[in-house]
Amino acid sequence: SGLLFAVFSQINHLNEPSIELNPQTKSKGMVTNSWAATQVETSNNFCTDSYLWHVLSNGLNLQIEHHLFPGLNHCHLSLIAPSVKQICVEHGVSYKCYNSWSDLMGATLQWLDKLSIAPDVVQQEQGYVGTAPTSSL
Repeated sequence: SGLLFAVFSQINHLNEPSIELNPQTKSKGMVTNSWAATQVETSNNFCTDSYLWHVLSNGLNLQIEHHLFPGLNHCHLSLIAPSVKQICVEHGVSYKCYNSWSDLMGATLQWLDKLSIAPDVVQQEQGYVGTAPTSSL
């Protein structure tokens, strides 16, 4: 069960949309000033309508709601999810939900692949001229 927990808890946070925050929310200062917005922006849901994934992940397929209401039994997370999503839409907070576990895992693997590329290669791909800045110790 520890391996399942590690898999489900990590893929819900380790992908570019969760680490590179929504510019609109960031510009409003929500992520630095709002604990709740930070919890939503740095988490992902997946397969929210699937009983199988709910059981296999012990409710971690509703990671956003889990972070907002950590004391709420995971059996009730799906009941509050529509309200949480609606509030996020009203306040311009990015509520991320993947249709399948493989979509979420794919986003995580894409992020890990991007991290494996040397900074100067990334800059060249993005059209930057020159080399990455270096720090002197």
